[in-house]
Amino acid sequence: MRFNLNHKNAITTRECVDLQDFWVFQHILVFTIVTLIIVFFLSLQLSGAELAIFYSGDCENCEVVKEFDLMPLIKKYGIKYIEYDIDKPENYELLVKIERALEDSDNQNAPIVLFDGILYSGKSEILNNLSAALELSRKHNNNPRPVENIISAVTSSTQNKDLENRSRVEPSDLAPKQIDANPKNAANSQIQLQQSQKQLQQPRRTIIYFYKQGCSICERIERDLAYLQHNRADLRILKYNIADTYAVNLYEFICEQRSIPQERRLIAPALFIGKMQLTNSELNIHYIEKTIAENNDTDIDITKFEAVKNQTNNRVLSRFSEFTMIAVILAGLIDGVNPCAFAVIIFFVSYFFVIKKEPRIILNSGLCFIAGVFIAYFTIGAGLAEVIYQLKILKYLTDILYYGFAGIMVILGIINFYDFILCKRGRKSLMLG
Repeated sequence: MRFNLNHKNAITTRECVDLQDFWVFQHILVFTIVTLIIVFFLSLQLSGAELAIFYSGDCENCEVVKEFDLMPLIKKYGIKYIEYDIDKPENYELLVKIERALEDSDNQNAPIVLFDGILYSGKSEILNNLSAALELSRKHNNNPRPVENIISAVTSSTQNKDLENRSRVEPSDLAPKQIDANPKNAANSQIQLQQSQKQLQQPRRTIIYFYKQGCSICERIERDLAYLQHNRADLRILKYNIADTYAVNLYEFICEQRSIPQERRLIAPALFIGKMQLTNSELNIHYIEKTIAENNDTDIDITKFEAVKNQTNNRVLSRFSEFTMIAVILAGLIDGVNPCAFAVIIFFVSYFFVIKKEPRIILNSGLCFIAGVFIAYFTIGAGLAEVIYQLKILKYLTDILYYGFAGIMVILGIINFYDFILCKRGRKSLMLG
């Protein structure tokens, strides 16, 4: 009888320990969920914000910089902030107005941060300039200008010269004229009507845009061009992927027509407006608008390109044939000096030595890594990566994998924390991981 009671007591004690572990795990899970909800609602607090973040939800690099570089700075200095998704037209228009008011147009990399009347663009400026500005503000106990005040000042200063009214062609300039009922003026009215209709059918200016996939600044340029096309009825924008042979030859044809030096040819991204070629820091909406306003040259007639396409292609091939094999090999070797790749190899080798793996396994792992890097570079050079990038389904697969792996990481984190509790209680045999 005593044995049965002891046995019953032993089972009861084990069950109590299990219940206690479950109770601890349950409270940790609830605490985590409540904390995430609180953080979410705090991020929605917009009143009294001292910093504004202009970001794009479709830009992966933008999200990485925002989460791993910008947010730690905000938490460190306790700054209130507002977020603006520039994929929304009204938010992008606000950014353009702020840039114009602050006379700062060199903001090609997102996210773009507004702090105390100064814009900071991209990872480098955020980590260096913005970080220094935040530290200086805290050191001198300065109160930065609230974002609402800056936006209010910008909005009020542009009411009389609204961006759309300055850049949009007036409907009266393009609208068909009324036909005069007087027979004497009917002929002239008919001519005016035909001319107006012709103007509506044929835009006044053509912008030719050459881009390349994976370009870090192309996303901002695409947004600038979409904004311009939305606000100007007189623009026609033609876009060409520089990875296409047709686009390369067309680029060469335009450069030949406009006497562009060879060292400036086939640079992408690039815009052609009349005789002007815009590259690098010139590729922003403010400089583009200025060029359109100041440049009255005749647009390139690309219909003539078809007649000389073969000659243009031969000219491009002859220029590239001047590269010798030695130059190509040396360029490949220089490009192969990749500190990141060396760091990964050293890490792998060191890790395998620490866990005492056999030399054969270390050698095979190193060869597999090198082969993977070679295949990646080869697919890019052969254009296969471009084909994969064009698949629309890839974007949806990327989103699925992104959120799927995020969910898996959360689950693994919870499991690891649960195993930690079991390990602390000396119950390693029940660990899930």
